[in-house]
Amino acid sequence: MVHETRKPCRNRKIVLFAFTIAVVTIGIDKVIEMSFFRSRPFVNHDVTMLVDKLDSDPSFPSNHTAGSFALALALFWKRRKMGAVLLVFAGLMALSRIFVGVHYPTDVLTGAFIALVVAFLIIWQRRLIEPLFNWIIRLFTRRGSHAV
Repeated sequence: MVHETRKPCRNRKIVLFAFTIAVVTIGIDKVIEMSFFRSRPFVNHDVTMLVDKLDSDPSFPSNHTAGSFALALALFWKRRKMGAVLLVFAGLMALSRIFVGVHYPTDVLTGAFIALVVAFLIIWQRRLIEPLFNWIIRLFTRRGSHAV
């Protein structure tokens, strides 16, 4: 098993940024969901369902897409190659959500856009956030935990 020992603090910081970007993105998605309900495509159109989904779940915006793009963009910021691979997977996942009839194209585009804006804003303001992340890393490292 290959274990990366270079710059563990930097890797932990990337994880904290990815987690923060994903949580903020999904939080914004949930607020939009509650404010602008749109039925899923299979409710409004005659389609053969490929996956089970509740009729009462909102379609707009796509949480799957938002979360996937949030994590991929966070990783792309520091690890271009791995981030690019994850962006491709996030794009394929977004297309699959349309293909199986649980989202409209605007649902996935909006989810990806929200992730892009949140990632940009958090990375742009990282100097304000990094002291908190450094404190969290020190707190867990001091206690001998390697979980963060």
